[in-house]
Amino acid sequence: MAKIPKVGTVLQVEAGVALARVAAKSATLAAAEALKAYLAGIDFVVGAGKDGLAVPFHLEAVALEWPDAEALKTLQYPSAAITTATVPHGSHAFAPTPLEDTIDVHGKGTVLWKTDELQIDFQVDFWCTDRPMREGIDAALPALFNLGEGRSGIMVQGPKEYFCQAVRLTLIEHEVVDEPESVFDGSRRLRALVRADIDNVHLRKAVPFEPHIQPVDPPL
Repeated sequence: MAKIPKVGTVLQVEAGVALARVAAKSATLAAAEALKAYLAGIDFVVGAGKDGLAVPFHLEAVALEWPDAEALKTLQYPSAAITTATVPHGSHAFAPTPLEDTIDVHGKGTVLWKTDELQIDFQVDFWCTDRPMREGIDAALPALFNLGEGRSGIMVQGPKEYFCQAVRLTLIEHEVVDEPESVFDGSRRLRALVRADIDNVHLRKAVPFEPHIQPVDPPL
């Protein structure tokens, strides 16, 4: 009588496609970090005042979580916080797809397999000290997320901890948020929704295909 494997044992095992190394970051975190780095590197501009000069500025801090009550007391202005607005979802073929251009890139004898195409919506909250600064961010966002003519959105480099996968960032909407408490405290807020598209990939062992050529006897 054949021995039955214990509960939880993987039954479908194919030679040569075993995991080589697990990513150090999830696809969602990798996309969030790519968005954070992009926003942190932008020079915004306050429109020309009475002196006719425009004043450039940048975000003092970009966080990957909503600030708690204590953090709000010491918040640096202007700053932003990135939070996940929706549960990531995706769609792909039922069978994983090996990315041939990644063979040996992330380790000898390895290849990335694409198993899904994730779409993640991030909420980005900006905090400013005055309306002109907030207006500078609000006015710049549509152009900053549409740098080319072929397709809406931008492509940015992802972190090496997720195999340097590129991330597409698309601005979905943005709106001014004025709440009595924040205005009283001298804070002006802006909220944006940014959609991130990133491939869900896994590093697996690569097995080179070596075709077997059957010799054919010469004709008589």
